[in-house]
Amino acid sequence: MVDQPAQILTQVDLLSLKLASHLGALSEQQNKRKFNQVMTNNWRLIDYYSLGVEKAQQCKTPEAIDLLKKAIALDPEFAMAYARIGYAYGVNGAEPEKAKPYLQKGFQLSDRLTERDKHYIDAWYDMANLDYLAAINSFRDLIIRYPLEVEAYWRLARLLVGEQRYDEALEVAKQGLVIDSGAKDLYNTLGGIYTDLGRHDEAIRNGAALCRDGARRTQCA
Repeated sequence: MVDQPAQILTQVDLLSLKLASHLGALSEQQNKRKFNQVMTNNWRLIDYYSLGVEKAQQCKTPEAIDLLKKAIALDPEFAMAYARIGYAYGVNGAEPEKAKPYLQKGFQLSDRLTERDKHYIDAWYDMANLDYLAAINSFRDLIIRYPLEVEAYWRLARLLVGEQRYDEALEVAKQGLVIDSGAKDLYNTLGGIYTDLGRHDEAIRNGAALCRDGARRTQCA
């Protein structure tokens, strides 16, 4: 396990990976869209799932859960739909006890999960257990294995902020923005870190970049 987030990957490494992705040089698993990791050919189910994930990321927890439950009604063994309900309750929301049964159900259906999905569920379960140091380690491991996962950078940065490890959080957020320069959640997190550090000019510049890129403020607390 690395001691500093800066040791996860250098920016040169990240840029190389991003270029390789565009050229089709990454492994199939790393280069798949989340859509295609849903193990079904039922497009109605995929619509419910993908919209549910989007609503969860926008902190619209009740709407997200309703959509994900509709996906489960169409496929009662849809592992990631259960896991994402757990995510909505325990990561975005403040109901970890409600989250755990859904995350556990996702684990039980592990034959329907990719290795990347399993790593996400591990990290979410750590958060539902309020074990934030374990969650930090889980997200670091996930980034090492899947360095283009922007969501993992954002969650890791947020966890580090919660532990008041601002310099580390700053580095992680910047690394994520190398992968996706328009990631609104990372921009929001970066601006918040600069504010916490009293670096208000940089927070203002970051806010200007956020507006310039047209990113919307949808970050969950």
